[in-house]
Amino acid sequence: MADTAGNAGTVDDKGAGSHDRLNLREEFPLPKAGEWRALAERDLNGADFDKKLVWRPTDKVAIPPMVTAEETKGNRLPDGAPGSAPFLRGTRKPDAGAADWLIHQEVDEATPEEANATIQDGLARGLGSVSLILDKAARQGLETDLSDVSDMIGRGGCTLSSINGLRIALADVDLGHVPMILHGGQAALPVLALWLALAEERDVAWHRLRGGLDFDPLAALAEFGELRAPLDLYWRIGADLVKFCRDNAHGIRPLRVSSAPYHNAGASASQELAAALAAGAEWLRNLDAQGIAPAETAKAITFSFPVGSSLFLEAGKLRAARSLWAKIVRAFGVEDEDAQRMVLYARTSSFNKTTYDPYNNMVRTALEAFAGAAAGCDALTVTRFDETVRPASEFSRRVARNQQLLLKHEAFMTKVSDPMGGSYALEALTDSLGREAWELLQGIEREGGLGAALIEGNVQKQIAATAERRFARLGARRDSIVGVTNYANPKEELPKAPPEAPREEYLAERYRRIQRLKSMRKNSEVRRKLLELTSAGNEPDRNLVALAVDAAQEGATLGEMATAIFQSRWTESPAVATPMYLERIDRDFEALRRKADKVRAETGSLPQVFLVPMGPTVMRRARVGFSHGFFAAGGFETVEPEPFETPEAAAEAAAASGAKVAVLCSDDESYAKIAKPFAAAFRAKVPDACVIVAGYPADAVEGLKADGVDDFIHLRANTLEMLRGLQVRLGIA
Repeated sequence: MADTAGNAGTVDDKGAGSHDRLNLREEFPLPKAGEWRALAERDLNGADFDKKLVWRPTDKVAIPPMVTAEETKGNRLPDGAPGSAPFLRGTRKPDAGAADWLIHQEVDEATPEEANATIQDGLARGLGSVSLILDKAARQGLETDLSDVSDMIGRGGCTLSSINGLRIALADVDLGHVPMILHGGQAALPVLALWLALAEERDVAWHRLRGGLDFDPLAALAEFGELRAPLDLYWRIGADLVKFCRDNAHGIRPLRVSSAPYHNAGASASQELAAALAAGAEWLRNLDAQGIAPAETAKAITFSFPVGSSLFLEAGKLRAARSLWAKIVRAFGVEDEDAQRMVLYARTSSFNKTTYDPYNNMVRTALEAFAGAAAGCDALTVTRFDETVRPASEFSRRVARNQQLLLKHEAFMTKVSDPMGGSYALEALTDSLGREAWELLQGIEREGGLGAALIEGNVQKQIAATAERRFARLGARRDSIVGVTNYANPKEELPKAPPEAPREEYLAERYRRIQRLKSMRKNSEVRRKLLELTSAGNEPDRNLVALAVDAAQEGATLGEMATAIFQSRWTESPAVATPMYLERIDRDFEALRRKADKVRAETGSLPQVFLVPMGPTVMRRARVGFSHGFFAAGGFETVEPEPFETPEAAAEAAAASGAKVAVLCSDDESYAKIAKPFAAAFRAKVPDACVIVAGYPADAVEGLKADGVDDFIHLRANTLEMLRGLQVRLGIA
C-alpha cells in the first residue's frame, strides 16, 4: 500500500512489512513531450504526425495529442481561482455553496392556456425557471389583428398580445419567486411593461422579480436581416431598460447578447465568440453615449451561447468567453469585479440536431448539457430531442429536464467547481480559442463594431465560408453524424407529429380576443398614451418603460406599444443586413433521405442498390459493410445476397431483383476478372443499369471504366455528390 510516512509514490508488492518496494517514479519516469512524439512518429510508419494526430477544431487552433504543463506556460488568458476575475474558471467561489445552475426550459406553445399548463407541469417536476417564448409576430412587435402577419401568429412561440394573454400564461405562477426569461425580441420593452403591469396587479413588488429579457437588436438584425427602426433607437430603448430596471426592478437583466444566429449559421467557435463579444462591446459603447456607465450596462447583460456536442471545444468556448468579457469590461475602465462577471446562459445546439434518427439527439443533448455544466454556466436549457420533427410533448420535455436533474443529483456536477480545470489540453484549447476570437474581434472593431460589420456583410461572408467548409467535410464524410452520414437506417419511420389544429379557427379566436379587448378598454385614453410613447421616443429625458407600463395597464396591446415606439423614427431608414438563416448540419443528407422517402411513399419501397459479393471473404465482407453504410446515407436500401461464384450468376440475380444499381464487392485483383462480364450481362437485361465498384484500385481505374464500370465508392469519395448524382440518374426528384 502507499507509504504515507515520507515514501510517497512507492507500492508494497509483497505484503505488509516488506522492505522490497516499487518506486513508481523511478520505474515509470515521466516521458518528455519530444520523446513521446518520437515514439509516436515511429509507430505512424511515415504517416504525417500533424495530419493524423493534431486536432484542428478551427482554422487557427491546433491541439496536439499530448499537452503538458510546458505547452500551457505561454497561455495569455489568466485563470485565477473559481469565482475570481477574470472568471475563466467560473463565476462562483467554491465556498459560496455549490457550482449550481438554473434549470431552464423553453415554453413555446401557441396559446397562453397551453403555455400555462406546460409551465405548471415543469415547475412541479424540477424546472427552476421559466423561459416563455413569444411567437414571431410578437417578437417583431407586430399587431396580431393584421391579416398580413397571419403566417407569424402562433408560429415559433406563444401568441401573446396584451396583459390578458400574459395573465393567462402566468396564472398561478409566483412572480416574486420564479425566475423568468421573456423572449420578446424587438418588442422587449412592451413585454417588460406587460410583466411589470401584471406584477403590480398581483401586488408583487417589482424589486422581487427575477430573470431577464432577450433584447438583442444585433442578433435580430443578423437573423432576420431587417429591424423595424434604425439602430440608434434600439440603443435608446436599451438605455431606458437599464435605467428603469436599475431603479425599480434590479433583479431583471433586460439586455441580451445571443450568439445563436452565428452558431446556427455554421460559425466556428472562435467566430461565434468574436461576434458575441463584439455585441457586448456595442452595448457598452452605445449606452455609454446614452449616459449609462459601462459598469451599469455590463450588470444588465445576459450572454446566451448554444453548446454543440464537441465536449472540450464547447467547454473551452464558454470558459474563454468569461475571461475575454472581463477583459473587455476592464478596457472600458471598469474595475468592479461584479461588472466584469459574465452571466452565462447555455442552450443545447439546434445546428447539429437531426430529423432522421432523432433519438440520437438525446445523446447529443446529454453531451452538450455536460459541457455547459462543466464549463460553469449560470443557467442551462436542454432542447427537446424531437424539436426538428414535431411539437413538444410531455415525454420530450421530461427527458430534457431529467438530463439536467441527472447531472445534478446522480453525476454530482454541482459539488465541484470547475471540474474540467487543470486539463492541459482544455487549458491550451481555451487559450487558443481566446486568441483567435480576440483577433477576429479586433477585425470587427476596425469596421466600426458589429452593427456596421453586419450591415456591410463581412461577418456573414466569413461565417458562410466556414459553414460551407463544414458542409463540404460532412459531404465527403470526413466528419460524421451518427444516424445520418454514418450508421443510417434508411428503413426508419420518423416519429409521427400530431395533427395541427385548424389554422382558420385558431386565427379567428386570436382576432376575436383582440377585438374584445379593444371594445372593453377606453380607446381614447389608450391612444393618448400611445402618442406619448411616440413623442417620448425623441425626448431622451423621458423613460419609455414607465410610459409603456401606463399604456399596458390601460389595455394597450404589445403590437400597439411597439409600433408607437418605432413610429418615433418613421422617417428614418431601418437597419438592414444580409440575414444569416438557421441551418442544420444534416441539411444536405436530409434532403436525400426525403427524396428517397418520397419514392417509398409512391412505390411502396425505397430505391434499391444490389450488392454483388464475390471473391476472398475478408475483403468481400469489408466492402459489403462499407457499401451498406455509404448508400444508406442517401436513403438507398441495399440488397445483400449470398456470395456468387460467377459474374453471370450475379448479373442474373441483380436483374431479377429489379434494382438498376449494382455494386461489386470484392478485392482489387478480382475486379479485373469479374467487372467486364458482370457489366455486360447486367446491361443485357437492364440497359440503363449503373455498375459501381467498392474500392479504388488506382492502377486499374481506367481499365475498369472501359470494362463498363460507372463509378467507384471509397473513403476519399465525395459521398454527398455521388449520392446526389445517383438519385438524378435514377430520376428521383
